[in-house]
Amino acid sequence: IAILAPVIFHQVKEANGRDIIDGGDGPRDTLVSIGADFLNLRDHGLNLDVEQVRLASGQTVAVRSKDLTLIGANGDETFRLQADDLITTNFPGGGSSTHVATGSYKVFAGDGDDQIFASNREDILFGQDGDDVIIGGDRSDMITGGAGLDRIRGDEGADTFIFERGFEIDIIYDFENNTDKLDVSDFGFRDFATNIAARIDVVNSKTVVDLGPGDRIILIGIATDDLDASDFIV
Repeated sequence: IAILAPVIFHQVKEANGRDIIDGGDGPRDTLVSIGADFLNLRDHGLNLDVEQVRLASGQTVAVRSKDLTLIGANGDETFRLQADDLITTNFPGGGSSTHVATGSYKVFAGDGDDQIFASNREDILFGQDGDDVIIGGDRSDMITGGAGLDRIRGDEGADTFIFERGFEIDIIYDFENNTDKLDVSDFGFRDFATNIAARIDVVNSKTVVDLGPGDRIILIGIATDDLDASDFIV
């Protein structure tokens, strides 16, 4: 694990197989490489302002901090996020990562087959490439599955599901018409009646919105007649 932070670390020692970091009040940027498989970041009132953590494949990090960026390697990382402010995670590798949040949360999940579990705050979730599973939280989330076969549940709140050209197939299991929104503004449609209504059909007993070559939204538990202009952002 590599940590970039505007602090000087006074002690780095190992106890019971884990590394312990004691942050001081220094103003300088410091890079520390740690060989631990588990990292626990807490804010104990010290001037510890960790801004970025880079992880090797297969490592676990638990976060109780603020305004933190987590960057994965090749996947297989596990992140448990418990901050009240914004946390951004970015995973450029092709592995599979798991992300669990209890605070306000923004995640870019990378190119693997990821699992994202949002919090009871308003979260911004990007599945990016790969066949992802994305579960929203108790409030209004913004969810983008990215390319691949994604399975999405917005859960509670008025959620916005965002679709960009080339997203392939997204399955939404709990879309609530007149509450949730399907944002298809990237496709350049004029309005619902002109461009979208004719693209809604039933395929294998499921409501499908066919947005163009290879791009389809599958809505579970929604009848075609339930959808109207109020459900779409164009």
